[in-house]
Amino acid sequence: AVPGHVAVDHFTKVYGSANPTFTARYDGFVNSDGPGSLGGTLGFDTAADASSPVDHYDVTPNGLTSNNYAITYAPGVLDVTKAALTVTADAVPGTVAVDHFTKVYGSANPTFGVRYSGFVNSDSPSDLGGTLDFATAATAGSPVDAYPVTPQGLTSDNYTISYVAGTLDVTKAALTVTADADSSTAAVDHLSLTPI
Repeated sequence: AVPGHVAVDHFTKVYGSANPTFTARYDGFVNSDGPGSLGGTLGFDTAADASSPVDHYDVTPNGLTSNNYAITYAPGVLDVTKAALTVTADAVPGTVAVDHFTKVYGSANPTFGVRYSGFVNSDSPSDLGGTLDFATAATAGSPVDAYPVTPQGLTSDNYTISYVAGTLDVTKAALTVTADADSSTAAVDHLSLTPI
């Protein structure tokens, strides 16, 4: 990848992207010859393409000819690295805004959802491993406040997963206070005055 170096440097690309431009280093020219002294057209063979999963792939030069040199080709390596994937807790995943979840004080937590950003190659949540879960301090007994809700639990060979917390807003429960002569019954009992 860096022809001026003695080491065979690896080519790199991110999963889902096109292959980089490949280059070659030449060893063995004499008489001030150079690549321009060769015939044919330098090309490269590799099994890697934009859809290739994270792995290491051989990249082998080919296509050159010469009347003066017996040409051998030594493969290099293309490293396909993980793409970035962001998983954001969001009450309405179809919108751009990060929408808050809500629940009334005393009720169970709602069903949480997420929005994904970064899938390539027509990948989807079904291509991820693990189990999507959420971490939050909020419970049915949590007082009115705003609580972080953080996704977790997913894995992938092809993505580096980052999690972005959403927010659960616990709102006030309704409370009615009614004047009642006998608060032990459901009926609204009338107050009565006895003349003196």
